[in-house]
Amino acid sequence: MKEKIYTIKNLCNELNQPRQKVRRRIEKLDIKAINKDTRIHENEPLEYDHQAFLKLAKEFDVKINNTECTASVQHRTANEQHRTAEETSKDKLIKVLEKQLEEANKSRANLEKLLDQQQQLTLVSNKKIELLRLELEEKESEKQIDEGINKEEVKKDEKKKWWQFFR
Repeated sequence: MKEKIYTIKNLCNELNQPRQKVRRRIEKLDIKAINKDTRIHENEPLEYDHQAFLKLAKEFDVKINNTECTASVQHRTANEQHRTAEETSKDKLIKVLEKQLEEANKSRANLEKLLDQQQQLTLVSNKKIELLRLELEEKESEKQIDEGINKEEVKKDEKKKWWQFFR
């Protein structure tokens, strides 16, 4: 059987892992490419043998289906399950926080409306108080004028002599 050759793109597809993660693991495990020295151009893809594929599969905890020599994920690792549970709990938390935010926004809008109404009522009541104060001042000034006229009449009456009363 001819040994299969993998490029980084093939490895990513077979292992169901992102390209950057596969590259980093290759560097970490110090896996050498088959054609590193024989490439004509630097931009030609690096090729890896089946042993490199097996090392990476073991590193990523991926089960290998030997009949096709491809990796198939038969079960999720404990870390992936934990991440999934963590993500769902975060999603639930986000939904709860969004609901609380909506309620807070509604409450704030209601409070702004009430504050606006209170300010309008205060303005109207202040205007009424000012009008009543002005009316009171007018009445007091009229009363003072009336009292002044009455005092003048009383003084005139006091200045009259006894013989002037019969006129």
